[in-house]
Amino acid sequence: MKSISNSFSIKRLWDLIKCDILANRKQYLLYFIALFAMNAIILLFLLLSDPIDIEYISRDYSNITYMANGFMACVLLSYIMKPMSTKTKRISFLMLPATTAEKFISRLLIVTIGFSIMAIAANLIAMPTRFVYMSLLGVDNACYGTMVDKVYAHFFDTSSHFCFGQYETISVDGMRNTRLYNYVGPAIAYFFSYSWILFSLSIYVLGGNIWYKHPFVKTVGAIIVCVFGGSMIMSILFANDIITIPNLTPQGTLLTIGSICFVGFIVNSCLSYRLFKKSNIKRNGLFS
Repeated sequence: MKSISNSFSIKRLWDLIKCDILANRKQYLLYFIALFAMNAIILLFLLLSDPIDIEYISRDYSNITYMANGFMACVLLSYIMKPMSTKTKRISFLMLPATTAEKFISRLLIVTIGFSIMAIAANLIAMPTRFVYMSLLGVDNACYGTMVDKVYAHFFDTSSHFCFGQYETISVDGMRNTRLYNYVGPAIAYFFSYSWILFSLSIYVLGGNIWYKHPFVKTVGAIIVCVFGGSMIMSILFANDIITIPNLTPQGTLLTIGSICFVGFIVNSCLSYRLFKKSNIKRNGLFS
């Protein structure tokens, strides 16, 4: 039997991904069908409310599916270590002819890139069902049009501005109706947005490496406990003037929060890999 080199190998990584897809193809097909059905049902409800206004349908379809797919992504990320959920599966997965880094990255790519491909494909396939719905509803053919370009235009607009709607009418130097996005600049806005997204998703990856059974439910429970506990501690500290909120500009505020989120993403990623690296047939603790 050949020994496994400690150096990283793209070929071994690709073989791991192919092996995982082939072994779990039925499960991934069910995930795809579920995503397609979710998108098709969302589209049906929107068409029932207003089958003619394609701008309204595209905007709301984009926003709702954005949130729904985000929720599904969190669920799937929390199950990143599903191959380690039982003792038998752990033995099989840990004995694969690959390095620890290759095994971890293969699972990470499947639940991130793999899910993104499935979500986009399900979304694109679900959109033509609008024609079937509209023909059943007796809508005139002239109203059909296309919504793919409109949906993805709204999607990318939502992705880059989803945190800034509440600031659309802030006053800057006496000027009203100024978007914070335009005020702070795209670099800071994108840094804050994507740092927040990466940090949020990394929490579920970490939860999936801590708990192999029911990881999503346990991760959500841990988030609720941390949020409530942290809120109580912060309220006590502010009430007793132990700490004060610094007077920062919008740029400074977003840079500070974005930097904290980015550091949190790095910490969560390192802890996740540490947990996986120390995995054995018998479960080990984080610092054991």
